[in-house]
Amino acid sequence: MLDMADIGRQLAEYRTWTLYIGFSGGADSLALLVILCKLQKDLDLRLTAVHCEHGFRGADSLADLAFCRDFCRERGIPFLQETLEVPANRLPGETDEAAARRLRQMVWQRLGRKKEKTAIVLAHHAGDRRENLLLRLARGSNVSGLCGLRAVRKIGGVTYLRPLLHAEKKDLEACLRGNGINCWRTDGSNADIRYRRNFIRQELLPRWFGAMPYAEGGLVASLDALEVDAEYLEEAAARIAGNMAPGGGKTGVWREIAPALRGRVLRLLARRELDTDWIADRSFLRAFDRMLRDGGPLTDLPLAGADGAVWGLRHGCWNFIPSPAETPVPQLWAWRKGPAAGFSAGFPKTLPEKITGDTAFFDAEKLPEILLISGGVPGDRMIPFGRRTPVRWKVLRTDRGIPAGAAPPLLRLPGGKIIWSPLIRHSNTAPVTEATKEIVCFSWQKE
Repeated sequence: MLDMADIGRQLAEYRTWTLYIGFSGGADSLALLVILCKLQKDLDLRLTAVHCEHGFRGADSLADLAFCRDFCRERGIPFLQETLEVPANRLPGETDEAAARRLRQMVWQRLGRKKEKTAIVLAHHAGDRRENLLLRLARGSNVSGLCGLRAVRKIGGVTYLRPLLHAEKKDLEACLRGNGINCWRTDGSNADIRYRRNFIRQELLPRWFGAMPYAEGGLVASLDALEVDAEYLEEAAARIAGNMAPGGGKTGVWREIAPALRGRVLRLLARRELDTDWIADRSFLRAFDRMLRDGGPLTDLPLAGADGAVWGLRHGCWNFIPSPAETPVPQLWAWRKGPAAGFSAGFPKTLPEKITGDTAFFDAEKLPEILLISGGVPGDRMIPFGRRTPVRWKVLRTDRGIPAGAAPPLLRLPGGKIIWSPLIRHSNTAPVTEATKEIVCFSWQKE
C-alpha cells in the first residue's frame, strides 16, 4: 500500500521548490505526477511535467507524447517536450539504452541548473532498485554503485529526488485506479528481453521470487542496509579529500588511505580538480594499488572518459594532469590588425536579425585592443549573456553535446576571463546597447 504520508515527509524539505517531473506516460511516472499534484498546494510546489521523446519507436513514441501532452493540458499542468533523437545522437559503440540515458541526463542537467531551489523528480520504485542492484552486481560495482538509486542525490550541481523508492509497481497502479485513472501508456519494448533490464525483470526475478518469495522484500532491505554503509564510506572519503592539497598527495599519504576509500577519494578529487564526475574502474585501482604497494614502475594512468587526462606522479605528489589537447599554448590577438587562429573581426553598422553560433557582437570601445585565444582548462567559468552569475564552461559545452577535444578555442580578455565560446555561448561582456558607437563582430571558422 502506498504511503502518502512518507512521500509528503520526504518532499517537505523542498517546499516552494520548482520540480521538473520525468513523465513518460507509463504507470510509474503518471502516478508520481498525480501524487505531486495532490501535494502541490500544501508544499507550494511549482510543477512541470517533462516528456522525453526518444525518436526510435515511431508512431508508438509519438502516441506517448500525445497522451502526456493531453493529460497535462486537461489538468492545467505545465508541460515540456524534449526531443532527443537517440538514433541520430548515438555515439560509436553506444547502445540505444545507454544513448537514451546519456541524452536524458543532459536534459536534466540543463533544467536542474536553471535557477536555485530546482530539482528533477523521477519515478523509480522498489522494482527498479532490485533490477539496478542486479545490473550493478554483474558489472562489479562497489557498495555505492549497488545502491545508486537513492531518494536524494546531487550530481553535477543538480538535485534529483526519487520519492517512490519504497513503493511497489502494483501500489502505483492501484493509486491511479483509486484516482479514476484506468489508462496509461505501455512501452512495447519493455517486453524485449534482448535488453538486459528487461531480461532481469521478465525472466530472472520472477523465477527467483517464485522459488524464494521472501527475496522480494529481502532485496529492498539489503539495499537499505547497503545505502547506510555507502553513506558512511562516502562521508569518510569526503573528509579525506577535503584535507588534501590540490591535485592529491605524496605516495605515503595514499598508502595510508584504506582501499575501500581510495577510489571514492579519487572521484572527489577529480570532481574538484578536473570538473568531471569520473569514477575509477577496477583496472585503474588495481594498477594504482600495485604502484603504491610495490613502488614501481610508476607510470601515468589514463582516466577513462575524462577527456584525455591522466593520474601521475609529479614533483613527488600524485596529481591529475589535464589532456594537452585541453591546454594549448595561448595566443595574443590584436583583433583590429587581422585574423588569428580562425578568428576574424568585422565592423557592421547594426546587429543582424539572426545571430549564429559562429559569430559574436560586442561594443568595440569597451574591449581592450589585445585579446587572448586559448583552449578550455579545468575550472573555467563564464557569465553567459543575459545572466549575472558565472557558469562552468564544461557545463555549457556538455549541454551542447560537444566533447572537450572538439570544442573551438575560447576568446578571453587578457586576464583570462572568457568573453566568447564559439558554437556554445556568448558572454555578457561589453554588450551592444543603444549607446554603442562601434560594433565589432567576431567570427570563428575552423582552420
